[in-house]
Amino acid sequence: MDKFAAYNDFNEALEHFTAEKPDCKIETFTGDADQLSSGFGIKEYPQPIDASIPKYLLKVGPEQYMLQLLKLGIVYMNSLGYFRELEASGDGRADSSEGAHSIVQTSGLIIDGLQINIPTPLTFTVSNRHCGYVYSMVGVYNDSDDSDILSEDMLKMGDTAIVIHDPDEFIKRCSAALESHHKKLEWGRVHYYDKSEGSFFLNPWLKPKEFEYQREFRLYFAMKETKAKVLQIGSIEDIACAYHISLRGA
Repeated sequence: MDKFAAYNDFNEALEHFTAEKPDCKIETFTGDADQLSSGFGIKEYPQPIDASIPKYLLKVGPEQYMLQLLKLGIVYMNSLGYFRELEASGDGRADSSEGAHSIVQTSGLIIDGLQINIPTPLTFTVSNRHCGYVYSMVGVYNDSDDSDILSEDMLKMGDTAIVIHDPDEFIKRCSAALESHHKKLEWGRVHYYDKSEGSFFLNPWLKPKEFEYQREFRLYFAMKETKAKVLQIGSIEDIACAYHISLRGA
């Protein structure tokens, strides 16, 4: 082995390596992203997607937008890329790992005999994988979930909660609206993974454990665009109610 080198991040390490080894080719994964599994031992995450329908759904946000959802059925969906690039504001919406291809656990990388010390864990984001739109809600599955369902972190998202007491019907209406645009709606309960668990391929229903307080259930459809999309499903006042919420003591 030529030498051992330590760098601040993966990109810096590769830049130094390229300068020192100009004859060595480093592949950039712009085609089939699954090629990343070679050499890293990446496998499918062991937790299957849970598409079971919750007992009810909660959507928290500013009153203006929540009433648009209730009275007009405006379902405002943003891309995974939007949340990945969103500047952290403390309300829990920004997530730099949204749409990531995989997470890799490694203490170093060897390229052409040169060992590079790199931070771990790594997450790979590839533009042609997990492109799509999400609509995030709180999923309540049983009575034990009812207590303290809205943490202080959740309440930073807004002062109004829409409680959807017929989630199955809500999903059907969203699905029908998408079908008219020849898109297929998918849904599922988000599973929160520990970044130290291993090397795994990720999917739109996997998020880091620090977001576990959100108890998220999300709607998703695949599409390679970035501008926000709006579904109009009509009033949901027959299957939902609106409540004003506030922090304790406020």
